[in-house]
Formats: sequence, C-alpha cells, structure tokens
Amino acid sequence: MRQRRRPGGRLFLNMGRLLLEVAAQLMFPGVLSFDFLFHESVEKYEHESEIFLCLELPFDAAVGAKKVALAGDFNAWNTADTLLKKNYKKRVFSATLELEQGREYQFKYLIDDSRWENDWAADSYAPAPVGGTENSVVIV
Repeated sequence: MRQRRRPGGRLFLNMGRLLLEVAAQLMFPGVLSFDFLFHESVEKYEHESEIFLCLELPFDAAVGAKKVALAGDFNAWNTADTLLKKNYKKRVFSATLELEQGREYQFKYLIDDSRWENDWAADSYAPAPVGGTENSVVIV
C-alpha cells in the first residue's frame, strides 16, 4: 500500500524544531546550541561554568525495566538520587544533570534495583574500584 505524504510535512517539522529552540532559549538564556534536544546518547551543553549533561539509556538496554537509576561520582553513587524518566517517543530512559566543567565523572545505570549497566555512548570506561567491572566515564 502506497503512503501519501502530507504537503508541507518537512516545513512542519522544521517549524516544530524552531519553536522548541525558541522555548529552550527562553528557559536557558545564553546557551548557544540546543542540538541536545534532537540527538540520542550522551549530550552536553554549556551555561556559564556549568555543563548540562543529558544521559539516555535505550529501552533495548533495559528490556522490560520499570525503573532506572543513575549513580556516579556526581551524586556520591546514591541510587535513589537520580531516577531516569521514560521517553516513549524516543524509546529511552533519560536524565539531565548540571555538572562542573573540566572533570571526568564515572557512572552507571541501575536497572530495577538489581542490574548494573554501562552507557553504550560513554566517552570511555574505567575500572570500578569494587566488583572487578568497569564504569562508564563522561568527560565534561
């Protein structure tokens, strides 16, 4: 069956992106780029001396998960501090953090309080101090 294209569909998408960028600019004055709103994985954007970091875990990495927590150097590895939200449209769990620039942070995802998972798009990986595994590393 042949699909019909709606006239002006691409224009509608571009206008939607423009409206989203304008709204984001109003919420975060001084931020130069809002491309993080349109990409998956680890995304960074700057505001003064802080970095806003958007971390996303694809549903494929957490099949059937009801809850995903983010633990790392930035929250003293507290698994209750940062819970990721489900984004059904992008099919990811996501969280945005405000971090100090010029540092490396180790982190992992905790799925349903029972299984640890690394970020598939991490900047690098480092040996974990316990457990004989690796942690994800993001460089900001």
